[in-house]
Formats: sequence, C-alpha cells, structure tokens
Amino acid sequence: MVSRNRDIATILGRSEAANASNTALGTGSGGGATVTFIDSDGLLPSADLAGDSGDLVFSRSSNGLFVCEGGYYRKLSSNSLVTAEMLLIGGGGGGSSGGGGAGGLLYYGSEIGRAADEEDYERNPNGSAINIDVGKTYTVVIGSGGARYNNGDNSTVTATGVSYIAYGGGSGATPWGETPSNYAIGSGHRGANGGSGGGGGGNTAVGSNTLWGGDNTPGQGFPGGNGQEVGNSPAGGGGGAGSRGGSASSGSANSSIGGSGLEYSITGTATFYAGGGGGGSHNAGRADGRHGGGNGAINNGLSTAGTANTGGGGGGGGYNHANTATNALGGSGVCILKTASTLTTTGTVTADSDGNGFNIYTFTGNGTFRV
Repeated sequence: MVSRNRDIATILGRSEAANASNTALGTGSGGGATVTFIDSDGLLPSADLAGDSGDLVFSRSSNGLFVCEGGYYRKLSSNSLVTAEMLLIGGGGGGSSGGGGAGGLLYYGSEIGRAADEEDYERNPNGSAINIDVGKTYTVVIGSGGARYNNGDNSTVTATGVSYIAYGGGSGATPWGETPSNYAIGSGHRGANGGSGGGGGGNTAVGSNTLWGGDNTPGQGFPGGNGQEVGNSPAGGGGGAGSRGGSASSGSANSSIGGSGLEYSITGTATFYAGGGGGGSHNAGRADGRHGGGNGAINNGLSTAGTANTGGGGGGGGYNHANTATNALGGSGVCILKTASTLTTTGTVTADSDGNGFNIYTFTGNGTFRV
C-alpha cells in the first residue's frame, strides 16, 4: 500500500512520511482533504450532495484518484500503464531425421536482433515495448520442447484483451504412414511447419528427390532446410530465428546445419536465442545445431537435445537412433520482461536487476505477473 500512498502524496503535494496510513492523506479535522480507498471504480460512493464536493476517492483497480464535484466524481489522474520490453520464445521442435526448428521468437522493444551468419541479418522488433495495464493479471505459459518428430508447444502471454503467441518450432522430417519404431533416417519426409520450420529428412532411396523443410511463421523465424533422397541420406537443418536451416544437396555427403538464432541483450548480457537443430544422416557427415539447437548424429550416433529456455530445435538422429526421444528433444521456451517498474509475480520466475535501474523477470515455467 505504501506505493499507492506515495502516488497520492505526490498528487496532493504532501510528504508520504507525514501520513502513510491506508485511510487518509490530509489534515483531516484540520480542514485538509481525506482519501477513501475502494477496490474498483464501480464502487464509487453516491455523489448526490453538494456538501460532498472535494471528497477524494482512490480506486485500486484503475490506480486512479477521483474528486467529487457535487453530482459526480471526476478522475484526476491515473498511472494505469507501465511499459516493458518482452522477449517471448516458443518450445523448439523435436528432431527426427532432419533437425528440429527453433521455437518462434517475438521481441517487443527497441533492440535490433542480430544473427551470426554471413548475411549479417538484422531483425527489427515485432513492435514497441508492451503496455502493462495496472488493473490486469497477465498469465504466462512457457512451451515445452517437442519430443522426437513432435512440434514444440506454444509460449503465450495473455490477459483480458491481450494475447501474445510464440509458436512452437516444427519437428524435423515427419515421416508419414510409419510406426514410431520406424522413424529412422531412412524414412524421412518433409519437415513440419512451426515458429521456425523443421528440417527435411534424408532417405536412402536413390530417387534424387528433394525432401522439403517445413515452413515458418512470418515474423517469428525461418523455414527448415531441405534433405535429399540419395544413398547417404543427408537431412536438412531446422530453421532458426535468424536464418533458414541449411539444405543438403544431391552432390553433398553432408547433412546441413541448423539456422542461426538471434542475439538480444534484454537481460543485460548479449545472448543468442532460438537456433535450429542440425540434420542427421545414415552415413553422411553429421551437422551441428546453432545457438541452442541440438547437434545431428550419424548412423548409430546420438543427437543432442535443444538447450532449455532458448527454444532451440532438437538434433536429427542417426539411422538407428532417430527414435530416441530424449536425444532429439527440442529446448523449452522462455519469457523475459525488462521494466523500470516493480512487478508482482507468481510461478517459475526469477527476478534480477541489470544494474541500470531496470528489473529483469525471467519466466522459465508458467506463472503470472501484474503491477
């Protein structure tokens, strides 16, 4: 309640120390204005009497101060919005033969995201810093990484009239019409669609067909790379937030790397997020994931999972281990908020400071926040 008293004291030009009670700010019987506290604007008292003029009422739900002007209450002021930068990333897609696509990445603020690749790609924010309404509770859901041949789950931030969705990454090379035990590199097909697309599979059949990577969600990531239907079955890499997953060529013996992530300094430390998983293969050279994406594997080798809380795609499995779920798992998502205000939070969240007057709230699991 002290923060509310401080706001009212500022409005009335009084010292908080002079009256920090929850019932009034003023000189009371000495003739000063008193303040009545209510829980919502709808509970404003009747204002039928001219003698009520000058009465002050503070509403907790809208953080607004009202003054009675005889027949009605007029709102004097409202600190109803605070702003925050927000980075929201969905869960990474699971690998299969192709690498898993990174979880979709949404950033609202002033930073320009940078990718570490030869194109030196930069991405503008999805929008300006978000507004946090003082009267609302915001629910955060963090998407889990997808298991083998499964997309990652969406990460969301929602409140009344508010909805942000970072889509889960597409799985690598989803084979159609196969039983789970047969989800090996030799039965690869198209990568799945998602925040970033999953990598296309490899296939030992010598048909020289391209096995396409999955599509991305616009504004959240890039497509997966393509695999090839050639003897060594090189698969495509999963897409990342900063670039498309690498594509295998019919003349290459190597699978392809995952797409680049994007670098942000929202926590005070420059960090890459949402990299794609590397493609697996039968006998082709393995491919690495990037920026939290898992590495692919050759034949009997084991891929690696995407890094937790980065949205990295899972690595594509080798011939006999594409059905090893834990090694192909995508990395879970994350939600990071940076604000000069103090938030009240619940759930799996850590609070820190960047040393420059901003509070950093990192949700690695579900929770809520409000001002």
